[in-house]
Amino acid sequence: MYKNIFNKLKIKRNSAILITNLINVRYLSNFSGSNAQIIFSRSNLYFLTDFRYLEQAEKEIPEDFEIIIYSNFINEIKKILKKEEIKNIYFEDSIKYNELILLKKKLKDYNFKPSKNLIENFRKIKTANEIKEIKKAISITENALKNISFYFDLKNFKITERDIALKLQNEMLKNGAEDISFPLIVLSGPNSSLVHGKPDNNIIKDNILIDAGCKINGYCSDKTITIILKDNYELKKIYNIVKDAKNFAIDKIKEGVKVKDIDKIAREFINKKGYGKFFGHSLGHGVGLDVHELPLISPKSKDILENGNVITIEPGIYINGKFGIRLEDMVLVKEDGFEILTTQSENFLKCLQVL
Repeated sequence: MYKNIFNKLKIKRNSAILITNLINVRYLSNFSGSNAQIIFSRSNLYFLTDFRYLEQAEKEIPEDFEIIIYSNFINEIKKILKKEEIKNIYFEDSIKYNELILLKKKLKDYNFKPSKNLIENFRKIKTANEIKEIKKAISITENALKNISFYFDLKNFKITERDIALKLQNEMLKNGAEDISFPLIVLSGPNSSLVHGKPDNNIIKDNILIDAGCKINGYCSDKTITIILKDNYELKKIYNIVKDAKNFAIDKIKEGVKVKDIDKIAREFINKKGYGKFFGHSLGHGVGLDVHELPLISPKSKDILENGNVITIEPGIYINGKFGIRLEDMVLVKEDGFEILTTQSENFLKCLQVL
């Protein structure tokens, strides 16, 4: 992998790559701690962290890396750059501005060169093992949703959005998740028109939108279901529009397709039904070690689907002050088509819906 990175950037021997983004650090080294950097040249790999993570690094870091425990990060970088006879340092575009300014100030004799989405572009293509971990995270998420489904029986319970969120999070952690992928979204009634709203003490009624996911060995799941709890013509109508938009887009997924064309399929369908102005976000995104990563499935994206991409397809219609409906599935892009990794949203907990 490391040689491929150098070849992609056409990096010469007197250059090194500095990795500071912790998600990229984990991707390259398997390290799951909260402070680490990687420097690598064409010939050597260096993993740097502080004393707190010595034991963890020795357990997690592959033998390919030389582990360096530092008290002064800049001093250790200088030693490595001098040893490797480095002149050019490639840095990630995600580096914090103040960190970059400090590095340039302390390392005046070196040329700093940006490398836009360098590691992120490698992360887009998932290996068989990465897909396996993502599937585990999906399984835990879906089982947790099933295990709390009896709370959706409005005849017997008066339960709040926050209650559902807490019970769902606890269920995922109890069954092996290392963490949640993002703050869980549980919204009902008018609150569900908030695309990324926070659950509060509203009593669940009419409909419930749940956007949830968890992590296994760093890899994320991301799933949204909308459950209609009351026989309502408008809710049912919008639900079916969103469902069809999602499925029409998924049906066109395969390697080589422009992601903006996938977005266009769902967006144009919703437009034709008269609800275009109520669908204002991108159709989806990549999922891996980060819950939102490349490729972005949006009208302006220049990405092309590749074999091994794991993406979400999640159209939604949000009518301010009334309700919102979103359905989201995770999809693996294949050479000749796709594999839907999640249980399709419209089939999930179908017995609770009045459709």
